[in-house]
Amino acid sequence: MKPERTRPGWYIGPSGEVMIQDMVHDKSHPNEAKRGMKKGLKSILEERGLWREGLRKCCGNESQCRQ
Repeated sequence: MKPERTRPGWYIGPSGEVMIQDMVHDKSHPNEAKRGMKKGLKSILEERGLWREGLRKCCGNESQCRQ
């Protein structure tokens, strides 16, 4: 079986340009334990400038969302 490979993602930046974003932490990450590991949702949103404290992940069913 082949090892799983995570491909880069992309999004449209604030100036309308296409931004490529790696989905794994690079080998120079300050936390050695995270080097080469997949990024979490918070890391991805922080890099895109979309993270804010108190942000909750919700599936669309408000009664099941954590407070």
